Amino acid sequence: MAKALFCAAHEDPRSYQPILGGYGSVEHPDIERALWLYTLFHRVSMWRWLTKIGADATAEDGSGGLIGDLREMAAEG
Repeated sequence: MAKALFCAAHEDPRSYQPILGGYGSVEHPDIERALWLYTLFHRVSMWRWLTKIGADATAEDGSGGLIGDLREMAAEG
């Protein structure tokens, strides 16, 4: 679910809540925190892959926009 939310929200931030709602109830004591952690993992993994293939990991737009996302998450975390 976290991967689907990560990918969909990247394309259209409005998709997060409908996907989460459509998934149904989740038996976890803190689902939002768990999803935040998995999203962080996915973003770091994607950033590492992009860096490995030579993408500009410091760019604020395009594929390098993950840096902005990671900075935002660091400020939240």
